Amino acid sequence: MSNIERELAPHEGKKVLLTANYIYLNKVCVCLLKYLLVVKHASGVYIAVDRPYMYTSRLLAKQGVPQDHLFYLDAVSNISSEKFEKAGNAELLDGPFCSYILEEALAKLTNGGGRLDNVDFVFLDNLTVMLSYMDEKCLYGFLRQFVIKLSKEGRMLTLTMVDKAAHPNVYKAAKENCDVEIEIKGDWLKT
Repeated sequence: MSNIERELAPHEGKKVLLTANYIYLNKVCVCLLKYLLVVKHASGVYIAVDRPYMYTSRLLAKQGVPQDHLFYLDAVSNISSEKFEKAGNAELLDGPFCSYILEEALAKLTNGGGRLDNVDFVFLDNLTVMLSYMDEKCLYGFLRQFVIKLSKEGRMLTLTMVDKAAHPNVYKAAKENCDVEIEIKGDWLKT
């Protein structure tokens, strides 16, 4: 069991804030998704706001991680220069510029009768990058609504990634809205 798995295991059903240096965020995302999908056999939603979902999907495929129980809610592919065919397990939003677009899409997918009604986890890949698209006040409002809605749904796990050194105010707001913080150390990711 890896350090990440060991730290995450006791926090099922909680709102988890993951902190890591930005240079490790993608590797952390892949490690966590591999753990949740392969070890826990969980189903979930991965919200891509940092990089197009295909980037993470390709990394998971290279490691042999099945993605049939993972749905991508992608807020950046339509504004990126990379072009690809959309997979059946992905929803491409017009962009993360307005948090309500992301909130509405997530609610439509996960609430009673939505196609992802029974997901076990929701994972937002990088909260701080959203500051590129909205001001701090809007981001904090989104964070509160995101966490409140998901905790009411009784999800197994709500994961939010933040580089606390890069944006201390975002980190503070995220920490106030989560049950537990797990700080990912760089040496945990060495293989």
